[in-house]
Amino acid sequence: MTRRPRRLAARLPLVIALVATGVVGGIAAAPPSVALPGTVVEPVAVASERLLAGRPGEGLRLRGNRILARRDTSSAPTVVCAPIWFTAVGVTWDQQAGTPLELEIATGARRGDFGASRTLDAESGADPATEEYVRGDAASSLLWTGGSRCVRVTMRLPEGTSISALELQFINSSGSAAGPGTAPPYVDPSVIPIADPGAFAPAAASALAAQPKLISRQQWGARPSLMNCTPDVADEVRAGFVHHTAGTNRYTRKQADDIVRSIYAYHTRGRGWCDIAYNFLIDRFGRAYEGRSGGITEPVVGAAQQGFNTRAFSVSLMGTFTRKRPSSSMMRSLRKLLAWRLDVAHLNPRGRGVLTSAGGDNTRYDAGDHVSVPVITAHRTTGYTDCPGRKVVRRLKDVRRTVSRMGLPKIYKPRVEPSVVKAGSPPLRIRAVGSRSLEWSVSVHEAGGAQLFAFPPRTGSELDLVWEGSDATPYPRSSGTYELVVRGENADGEIARAATLPFKIKPSAL
Repeated sequence: MTRRPRRLAARLPLVIALVATGVVGGIAAAPPSVALPGTVVEPVAVASERLLAGRPGEGLRLRGNRILARRDTSSAPTVVCAPIWFTAVGVTWDQQAGTPLELEIATGARRGDFGASRTLDAESGADPATEEYVRGDAASSLLWTGGSRCVRVTMRLPEGTSISALELQFINSSGSAAGPGTAPPYVDPSVIPIADPGAFAPAAASALAAQPKLISRQQWGARPSLMNCTPDVADEVRAGFVHHTAGTNRYTRKQADDIVRSIYAYHTRGRGWCDIAYNFLIDRFGRAYEGRSGGITEPVVGAAQQGFNTRAFSVSLMGTFTRKRPSSSMMRSLRKLLAWRLDVAHLNPRGRGVLTSAGGDNTRYDAGDHVSVPVITAHRTTGYTDCPGRKVVRRLKDVRRTVSRMGLPKIYKPRVEPSVVKAGSPPLRIRAVGSRSLEWSVSVHEAGGAQLFAFPPRTGSELDLVWEGSDATPYPRSSGTYELVVRGENADGEIARAATLPFKIKPSAL
């Protein structure tokens, strides 16, 4: 699908009607024909001249429609009032040169009546060479306001910065764009029935790191028409990045899904990305949300940590945690989600993974650099940002230790080499590492189907099985794709999540 241009709509009203009846999970569902609030996006362009107003000799120069910073300086505080009552605001601009910016933003119900300023980083983004990436496309993080009419923005411009095409993206995702008190009755998204509840059902008994309860895209109101393209899917996951969304920590339970919808609208309409950037989000009440589409167990490529979206997933804590601590409920959900998702990927939470940088202007590494990162890592490890805030970063060591103890036993790094059997190729070598000593069993299956045979079990902390395709254990007779299923069980009879490894038989191997 063709990527839509950024800032394409003057007004984007969305009304999502989800009918809910009966009882869901023991909780009475919402009344029939209740609609989630609509979302409205109003971009407002800001002339470059306004950012220089009243600041002669401050190191800023106007060249055409571009602002050039001759030294580290700040733009003039610029006040803009929106054509709607907005619940969130972000800033987008084109950046021709310079390093990522910081912005000071204050909001209020009327011009001249502003609260305290908030500092926002330049938001990270899509990887270069992907469909979502646009060179020079830059933006702040989204700020949730809960309800405002006007904004005052000041940009901190490092020396050498060149920017233009500044726009404020005003968003109302609470159904109150007409003004305070106009929002529809609240609907708890967790009680809205979904079309495919099986995808969000509790994990099977053999998967000890259980899938946490997730609020699905359908439940929080991810309207498919906002998507600009289909997110890419990588071949595997090697690490999970922890983020914060920035903005306020003082939202209510009723506002949390509004925030998720506003981020979705900002990323798709304001930034022009395929979808919401994050794979998962967690609110301060400990509720976890399905983020980017493509499958919660698939290695979907996001747009959350520029240069390192491929072979990684992202979890974003909703709020700012530079000075404020995340809630215990939020951290508990983070640990549960990481324990499950890393178990699905068969990654050791205390291990490291090697990722290849795709480059970009908001990453610390050049394209092609091979970077070793913790399997559970902070966004600021690879990006020019404070994200996810030092109050979260300080807890990641404990998160890794705790997550590594959840859902034992586990199978780490299962792999088969080579993945294709053909004439002259070496024997298949099947390897894996256990969280502790396991009794290993390996079986061969038709792709997604019947078992063909099984190897004798073996015991140890590691599995290293060589399959030579001899008369005793021949390769399958027909060419095509097959699967090796690796299982492990500890001395107490506890079963690890099985690993499935596809391989191919070429006709020349028969």
